[in-house]
Amino acid sequence: MHIPFPASGLAAAWTQQDPALVSALQDYLAGVPSGADHDPATLRAAVADAIAAGYRRSGLGIPSALEQFQAGARTVTTGHQLVVAGGPAYLHAKAMTAIRRAGPEGVAVFWLASEDHDAAEAGTLPRRSLRWIPAEGAPVGRWTVDDALRDQLAAWADEAALHPADRAALLRHAVPGRPYADVFRCWMDGWFGGTNLLVLDGDDPALKALAAPLLRAELTGHGVAAPVAATTAVLEAAGFPAQAQPRPINLFEFVPSADGTTRRIRVDAPLPDAALEPWERWSPGVLLRPLYQEWLVGSDEVVGGPAEVAYWLQCAGAFRALGVPFPRIVLRDGVLVHTTSSANAAQAIGWEPGLSAQRTDELFRQWLTERAVPADRAEAIATALQALEQAWTDAAAAIDPTLEAAARASAARTATESDALTKKLRKGYAARHAHEVAAIETGLSWLLPGGLPQERVRTALELAAELGGWDTWRSTWLAAARAVPRDHPPVLWIWPEPAP
Repeated sequence: MHIPFPASGLAAAWTQQDPALVSALQDYLAGVPSGADHDPATLRAAVADAIAAGYRRSGLGIPSALEQFQAGARTVTTGHQLVVAGGPAYLHAKAMTAIRRAGPEGVAVFWLASEDHDAAEAGTLPRRSLRWIPAEGAPVGRWTVDDALRDQLAAWADEAALHPADRAALLRHAVPGRPYADVFRCWMDGWFGGTNLLVLDGDDPALKALAAPLLRAELTGHGVAAPVAATTAVLEAAGFPAQAQPRPINLFEFVPSADGTTRRIRVDAPLPDAALEPWERWSPGVLLRPLYQEWLVGSDEVVGGPAEVAYWLQCAGAFRALGVPFPRIVLRDGVLVHTTSSANAAQAIGWEPGLSAQRTDELFRQWLTERAVPADRAEAIATALQALEQAWTDAAAAIDPTLEAAARASAARTATESDALTKKLRKGYAARHAHEVAAIETGLSWLLPGGLPQERVRTALELAAELGGWDTWRSTWLAAARAVPRDHPPVLWIWPEPAP
């Protein structure tokens, strides 16, 4: 089943096409002089060649969707960092959203953010012991797989009780000596092969050469900084804070290290035109990467999470100023998987997807209070407290009206003592019914591990273990997605389907 995706902030306003937001952006963009028009369609054949080369380099067959892509099919693009084992489940949700929105005649493209240098994000999993960081500061796609990764994956897969087939697939591709980007492409092909999804690695010398005009503009000080800053000001004036701040030059340089690894260093000032080549040494920053991607792909739509929707909108003016077609920006779908324990806990306390950890804690305390002090007793206590306050107030008024405040204060102290006693009763109930309370807490921690939404902590493979493994879940998910109109607003998929 699915419900509307619970979004907030700029992502929600954009998804709902808030009139004030849309009007502010349109008015601003109408005044931005358009740069020389760039047509990504002219690069489709060359980009398709690069995609094919990547699959061959990874030892994979060429997906049939590549022919559609080269022929100019409707394209929906998404992407993510190369977090080990796929990372939190929203990576899979992004890919599934792109597949859904591309439709049977379109192509979904997954952009490997292999140039990202956030080692801690790529090499760890939230709330798990897995940690694999072979090189700090290097682009993660260029990491070399080693035995340590295999050992970490095996230990985590056992800890997380993955389905045996999913565990085997992770280890099968994690061959020591291989570039991590190639391994991740194999994982993506295993998870989404046979669909209309293609995997594209932007850290490719051929693609950098194709984007030379864009990179030259940025490196010589005529890039995205000014239009991004102006667009950001428009969004901030509309009440939406910036997701990222532009720098004068939004590029990094790849520099070889003495140990044979590669580091990414920031470029802080414009460079002379003669110092720019070779192009593969440059890596787009967060606010240039959208333009680099669309210079090459020319997507009809781009699917992103809430933060990505925000910074893509910050880039809207830069797209126009540099003559790159701006795609439709779409919020991704979400995913939630219940266990029997979590479903029972949610039903017991009245929890719904999208509720914050604070609100969930409030509902849990309310449930525990109602178990410790049933409704009929709570009502009797409340009635008695009200009667006590009224009696004290009446007695004071009969003697000296100035004593009424003291009477009410006394009643308030009694109510405070009643609240303190309620807390003790909750604690006593929890001790006496520890198994029941622990079951609710366990169920809620599955839904909100560490107080965060499940999809932002638990991996898709962990969730798949509750549904018979990834292959089984994927088939179910794809079938359900095909039943949803392509242009349907973002949804939160909830599994398993409730019993009729």
